This record gives sequence, structure tokens and C-alpha cells, in this order.
Amino acid sequence: MTASAARTIACGFCAREFVEDQGQPVCRSCPLTGVCRMARCPHCGYENAVVPAWLERLTRGASDT
Repeated sequence: MTASAARTIACGFCAREFVEDQGQPVCRSCPLTGVCRMARCPHCGYENAVVPAWLERLTRGASDT
């Protein structure tokens, strides 16, 4: 997977999966815009925290063993 590839997120509320790029903008007026890593589910509107890529690689490597 390349750094520019969109990742799949499983919604923590409705459990449906969506591509990170499909997530709706969360807080346009928030002062943390661009820093906060939240993605709103396009199906139910729940705001999910996006797992950092380094943590995702770390946990994926641990589950392979």
C-alpha cells in the first residue's frame, strides 16, 4: 500500500466500512482543522478516529504472527 492509497475504516457505531476519502468533513469551523484525524461515517454520521498509519502497521504485523 502506498502512502497516498485510501484506507478502509470500519465505523465504530454502525460497523459498516467506508473508504477514508468517502468520510464527510467533520468540523470545518474547528481550530484543529487539518490536525484532527476524525472521519465522519457517510452512513450514520458517527465521528471515527482515524488510526495513524504507523499504529496500523504495528498492529497488522502483530496479528500476522
